[in-house]
Amino acid sequence: MREEKNEGEQLVRSNDAGRARLDIANTSWVQTGDRRLFCPRPQQDAPINDEDETAIEVDPMVVHPELDESEAREQNEYIEFGDQAGSNAIILAPHGGDVQPETDRQAEHVSSLLGEGVSLWGTKGYRKGGGAFIRWYVPSYNMSYTSYPFLAEMAETEYEYAVAFHGTCTQNVQIGGQAPESFRVEIRDAINSVLEEKDAQQRAVLGTGEHRVDGDNTLANRLATRCGVWIGQDETTRAEHGEEVATAVADVLDSRV
Repeated sequence: MREEKNEGEQLVRSNDAGRARLDIANTSWVQTGDRRLFCPRPQQDAPINDEDETAIEVDPMVVHPELDESEAREQNEYIEFGDQAGSNAIILAPHGGDVQPETDRQAEHVSSLLGEGVSLWGTKGYRKGGGAFIRWYVPSYNMSYTSYPFLAEMAETEYEYAVAFHGTCTQNVQIGGQAPESFRVEIRDAINSVLEEKDAQQRAVLGTGEHRVDGDNTLANRLATRCGVWIGQDETTRAEHGEEVATAVADVLDSRV
């Protein structure tokens, strides 16, 4: 979305996906069904088209500031979670809950293993009947500290390491980010070791193309002074081996935090 000022009026313009979110109940989406919804797009033109003028209320606060996880699930809401440990590393799950399922559990698992050695931040989004991704997904490079107050608080600390768990629309586990290649290789090899032990078909690879994720605005890269790591995983890996992957990441970080 983008905001424009025209003769004293404030206009907000958006692409099809953004407009469809304004009328989500009347929009058909590709790949809808259950809660595990990845890379959706409007199946047809959004009900609100380029010529329509629709009054909307714009609130920069994206997350609900007061609900806990069970309340957010019940009320189809979106919340932040985490813990500030004052450490040199932070574990991230920008799209937890039913947005990219299991990524929040992975981040929480790493935090439970490393304790005060790492800080933790993420979001959890829910929507009954499916479509949490459609409703709540915000790319991590677009996550504004204004919209996520707890993230803003966490960002005041300087971290050497930032590791983010994500979902992808492709097979295998993609290791991206601005961290040195040697560190990303270490993460890759640790994950492959546990996947091989589980006889999993998926393998971890160094991300290329869109999965290189080395832009400065990507959240892990923004928060890390040296080692920002983006871990993108397919649905099967997260559902069947998510805890093992998280444990492998914790093992790599253990000697560094």
